[in-house]
Amino acid sequence: MNVANNRLSFPLTYWNALGILCGIGILLVLGLASSRTEHRAARAIACGAVPVLGTTLYFTFSRGAIAATIIGAVVYIAAARSPRVFPALVAVLPPTAVAVVVAYNAKHLSSAHPTTAAGVSEGHRVVLVVVLCALAAIALRAALLRIDRLLDRTRGPLIPPERRRPVALGGVALIVIVALAIGVPGWLSHQYDGFAHGTPENSSANLRNRLTDPSSNGRIDHWRAAIQAYDSSTFHGVGIGTYQFEWEKRRKIQTTVVDAHGLYPEVLGEVGIVGLLILLLFLGGIGYGIARRATGPNRVLYAALLGAFAAWAIHAGVDWDWEMPVVTAWVFAFGGTAFARRTRDADTHITPNGRRIPVAAALAVTAVTPGLVLFSQSHLQRAAHAFDRGSCTTATREARSSVDALAIRPEPYQIMGYCDLIDGRPTDAAAAFQKAIDQEPRSWEYRYGLALARASAGLDPQPALALARIRNPREPLIKSAIAALRSAPRSKWQKVAANLAPVASLRRELSRRSTARRRPRAPRPRTGRSGRCPGTCRSG
Repeated sequence: MNVANNRLSFPLTYWNALGILCGIGILLVLGLASSRTEHRAARAIACGAVPVLGTTLYFTFSRGAIAATIIGAVVYIAAARSPRVFPALVAVLPPTAVAVVVAYNAKHLSSAHPTTAAGVSEGHRVVLVVVLCALAAIALRAALLRIDRLLDRTRGPLIPPERRRPVALGGVALIVIVALAIGVPGWLSHQYDGFAHGTPENSSANLRNRLTDPSSNGRIDHWRAAIQAYDSSTFHGVGIGTYQFEWEKRRKIQTTVVDAHGLYPEVLGEVGIVGLLILLLFLGGIGYGIARRATGPNRVLYAALLGAFAAWAIHAGVDWDWEMPVVTAWVFAFGGTAFARRTRDADTHITPNGRRIPVAAALAVTAVTPGLVLFSQSHLQRAAHAFDRGSCTTATREARSSVDALAIRPEPYQIMGYCDLIDGRPTDAAAAFQKAIDQEPRSWEYRYGLALARASAGLDPQPALALARIRNPREPLIKSAIAALRSAPRSKWQKVAANLAPVASLRRELSRRSTARRRPRAPRPRTGRSGRCPGTCRSG
C-alpha cells in the first residue's frame, strides 16, 4: 500500500479510507450527542470527538469523503425529524469550524513536506487548538443540556402532523429559490463539466487545492472500462475479480489499476446486471431496515446510523476502500441488527439441537477455505521475502508449500518460474509459468514470464508475447520484448531474455505483489493488489 507523508492516512494506510471513517464517526457521535436515551454526560463527551474527527477528515484531503459526510449529515437531520438534533449541532459546529480553519491556515502542513521545522511548529499549534475546541464542544453541550430537559417536558411534536407537508413544501421551495438566486445551477454545471472532462490540478505543492478541484482524477476512465466490460457480457459479466484484466486490455493511458474505483461500476462489469441488482437490493434492504427503526425514543440514534450508511454507500461508488474491513464491516453488523426481530415479536422457544448441528457443521465447512488461504498466503509471503533476499532455495521450498496448501494460486508458480530462470533451468521455468497460466489465463504477466523462459531455452517466445500483448496492449515491457527478441538471432535469445528481466526488479515486484493486500475471488484467489504504480493507481 502506498504511504504519503502529506496526506493523513495512519493507521489505515489510505487517506480516503481514513476520511470516510472519520465522516462515519462524526455522524454516529452526533447521534449519541442528540439521543434522549443516552446519559447526559455521554451526550456532552460525544461532542468532543467532532472537532478531532473533523480536523482529521480535513487533513486526509479526501474530497469524496467530505462530500459523502455532508450528504450523510443531511440524511441524518431529515430522518431524525427532531429538535433534539439542534442543541448538539450548536455545540459542535462553532468549535469544529474554528479547528478546521486553523488547520486550513497551517500552510506547511498542507505542503509536500509537512515534517519541516515550520510544519512541526504548525502541527503543535493545531493540536493545541483542536484539544481546546474539543473541550469547548463538551462544555457547550453540557450547558445546552437544559434545553434537552425542556424538550423532554414538551408533549407532542413541535409541528402538528397536518402542517408538516405544507411546512416541508415551503422549506423546499425556499431552498430552490435561494439556490437559483445565488447561481447554484451554473455552479453545478461547471463542477460536472470539470468532473467529466477536466484534468487534475497539480496539488502536490499545496494539498488545499484538491478541495476545489472538480476533476474525477481518472475515475471516468476506470468506470468506462467497467462499462465496456459490461457491454461485452451484460447478463452475467466477465467474472468476479477480473476488473484488473479488463483494464489492462481496454485502458487508454499508461497506468496500472486493479479496481474500478467504484463498487457499483465494478460489480456491473464483473457480474453483470443481475449481480448489480442483487447488490442494490441487498444494500437497499439494509437502508430500509435501518430507516424503519428510526421511530420512538431511539429515532435520533437510528437516524444517525442511516446517515452514516448513506455516506458509506455514496463513497463506495467513487472509491475502492469499501473492500477494507474497517470501513465496511460495521455496515453488515448494524444491518444485521436492523433486521433482527424486536424482543416483543421474537419467538421464545429454544432452537432444538437438531437444527443447531447442521448449522454448526456448515459453518465449520466454510471455515476450511479461509484457513487454506491463510496457510497458503503465509508460505507465499515467506517465499516472496526469500526471493527478495536472493535465496531461491528457500523461495522455491516455500512456494511449493504454498501450492500444497492451495494449489489453485498462480503466484507461487511465478516465483518458482523465475527461480528456475535464475538457476539456469529454463525448461522447468516454462513449465512453472504454464501452470500459472492454467490458474490465471487472463494475466499477461505469466505469459510474459513464459516467453522469457522459452527464449532462454532457445524456443520461439513470440506466440506467448503475442498473447500477452492482446491482454495488455499498452504494456511497455511487452513491446520492448517483442522488438528485442524479433531483431535478435536465436543464439542471442537467452542473453536478450536475461536483459529483459533484471533480477533486482523482479525481486522487488514479486515481493510487493505477493505480500500486498488481496481479495479472494471465485474460483481462484485474486492476484496481489498493490500494482506497479503507487501514488497513481489508487489516488483519491
